[in-house]
Amino acid sequence: TESASLRRSVGMALLSVVGFGAIRFVPHSFSIARRISEPHIMVRARHHNGTYSVYDDFREAYWWLRDETPRDSRVMAWWDYGYQISGVANRTTLADGNTWNHEHIALLGKCLVSSEEASHAITRHLADYVLLWTTRHNGMAADDLAKSPHMARIAGSVYPD
Repeated sequence: TESASLRRSVGMALLSVVGFGAIRFVPHSFSIARRISEPHIMVRARHHNGTYSVYDDFREAYWWLRDETPRDSRVMAWWDYGYQISGVANRTTLADGNTWNHEHIALLGKCLVSSEEASHAITRHLADYVLLWTTRHNGMAADDLAKSPHMARIAGSVYPD
């Protein structure tokens, strides 16, 4: 009976820990859900004074591509934006999140970080338009400039020049 009593005590302690964790987890889940359910091509920023701004530069750019370029246009951009270019702009992109060919991604990286002259010599054979993102004007640093060291590293793994 001492063994049964010990097992019951351990069981009650574990049940209490799990119950407490569940009670804390549910509000946490709802809090996280609100924060990550912002639209992905529109960004909402909260300012120091508590006001909000919505930046829809991404959507506007994709709609510009959709409305102002020929339907058979090819768009070069870093692979992160490939699905959005295809889905929102309805244009062909050279890479997306499912591009597994390392040499292909390296070539995009080379085009995006090389000098304008060197980049144009390659890009003019691959794409009709090039999409580069800069978000520095609205205080965000997750743009193509911030990604350029990664682009250069990937490009350099195949193209040492």
